[in-house]
Amino acid sequence: MHVHMNHAAMAPGRSGSDYSFPARDVCMPDAEFVELQSAYRPSGGLAHGDELASRLHVNGGGGYARLARWIVSRQVFSFSWNENFWLPMFQFDLTDDADRTLRLDLRPVLSELADVMDGSAVARWFAHPNDELQGSSPVAMCSSHWPEVHRAARLQRFAMNG
Repeated sequence: MHVHMNHAAMAPGRSGSDYSFPARDVCMPDAEFVELQSAYRPSGGLAHGDELASRLHVNGGGGYARLARWIVSRQVFSFSWNENFWLPMFQFDLTDDADRTLRLDLRPVLSELADVMDGSAVARWFAHPNDELQGSSPVAMCSSHWPEVHRAARLQRFAMNG
């Protein structure tokens, strides 16, 4: 049985700075989605939200409810494309396929970006080259340079807050 997650039901009810996925698809261009797929491929790629929730459920991990809690509480970010939501897999510990768990080292970075960017903007921020990281993308640096990525996120937040 295919269950499509209701985007509006999962939004935490906050205003524009909330980076959970929107009630309506923002129509990310196909070319931008392909660019994000390429950027995230080396770090585990992108997962369709329904697919990831099903895998969590099959492995006794709470499925849709667990994934929804992670998104609403901003422990992970997602973005909308083609009326579905997607999650970059670098946010999860992929060493144990049976039980996907969150990477705790990502929380400080997401907390810096949560109030100033929506999910699509966060996805782009991680995927694109960053001057603070000597032109590397945050996702490319996050496996071994978390303090630098956190610092870059903090500077991004300061820049966006004025």
